[in-house]
Amino acid sequence: LSRTDLPDFDFIGLHGIWSWISDENRRVIVDFIRKKLKVGGVVYVSYNTLPGWATFAPVRHLMTEHAEVLGADGIGLLNKIDAAMDFSKSVLGLSARYTNSHPTVNDKLIETMKKPKHYLAHEYFNRDWDPMYFADMVSWMQSAKIEYANSAAYKDHIRAIDLSVEQIQFLDSITDPMFQQSTRDFLVNETFRKDYWIRGLRKLTRGEQQAMLSDLEVVLTTPSSLMSLKTQGAQGEVNLKEELYLPLIELLSDHSQRSLGEITAQLGEDTFSLDLVVQAITILTHMGHIAPAQNRSSRDSVLANTKSLNGYLIEQSRYSTEVTFLASPVTGGGVQVNRVEKMYLDYRNAGIESESDWATHAATQLAAQGHQLMDEGVALEPGTRTNELLAKMAREFKNHKIPMLRSLKIIN
Repeated sequence: LSRTDLPDFDFIGLHGIWSWISDENRRVIVDFIRKKLKVGGVVYVSYNTLPGWATFAPVRHLMTEHAEVLGADGIGLLNKIDAAMDFSKSVLGLSARYTNSHPTVNDKLIETMKKPKHYLAHEYFNRDWDPMYFADMVSWMQSAKIEYANSAAYKDHIRAIDLSVEQIQFLDSITDPMFQQSTRDFLVNETFRKDYWIRGLRKLTRGEQQAMLSDLEVVLTTPSSLMSLKTQGAQGEVNLKEELYLPLIELLSDHSQRSLGEITAQLGEDTFSLDLVVQAITILTHMGHIAPAQNRSSRDSVLANTKSLNGYLIEQSRYSTEVTFLASPVTGGGVQVNRVEKMYLDYRNAGIESESDWATHAATQLAAQGHQLMDEGVALEPGTRTNELLAKMAREFKNHKIPMLRSLKIIN
């Protein structure tokens, strides 16, 4: 806040920050937003939410208190986490009155115990951990002179994924938009919100919104053969309508970027309105199958940089599993490519074209490094099963994913 060399900002983002810091630090952030966000600027904030965390918050407190009070000095936090998890599991096993009152808490603890320890250390075992009601977040953000715009979670804009018809009608009867959000969080038992806040909020007219959406370009980022027409909502599994999604996916399966207006016209406006296309694209984006595309000039201006970065990350697959993404100049973001797939790209760059040779080289390289593949949660020893799995992965990668990576300009 005392620096004089910072500009005013169009965008400020906080992910994995707000719930894990003290009120004192929240006040510093709010002051920064108030002083440095431009008029028309956007703030993104993600945070743990009540009432969804109300059941598990006491267990989190028990785990952190165990680590602090009974954790042995000198064994390090990660080892304390194991002991605290085991202790909490034992307590729940002896706490029938608590678990009967909160029937999901055992499943939540079992799910939590499967997470990587470094994630658990940040999520649960740091000093500050404060899930917050939406209304409390409104109070914080209003002190920064910004207003709630909308959820940054795509599926929240297709309410039928999470809400029943009766719930939607009930929410629509609430005239105050902030209280409507608070009520929605109770209906879905929300645990995590992702929200946009704006300084100088101005709602678009219907015509402005339609024109901007029509110009928005998107691209398919999953091989169409690997896509499912099912997604998860707060009320369980949702089946997507084949008559809408199959023609759309087929059109986008060449992984070329198209505007929503072009998509509507090519599918036929008599059957597929822009509103219907926007809804389908929103759901597929939520599922991770579609990404917004950069304009052509922005894409072309970063081609050299993304080629250099991807070349480095592909080479690193010889030694490391750390980074599981490559950069696409088309989307301006990352596309998931696991270590084995990057190893195949490394062999391809060396002039080895046969997928069977990729699998053979990978088996030798992984065995030499003592790296085991996982198959349905089971670590495989070097041998026939590992070789078969690597060969299958190589075939699928060459037939399905390489064409997509080429279209996204991640590889040549």
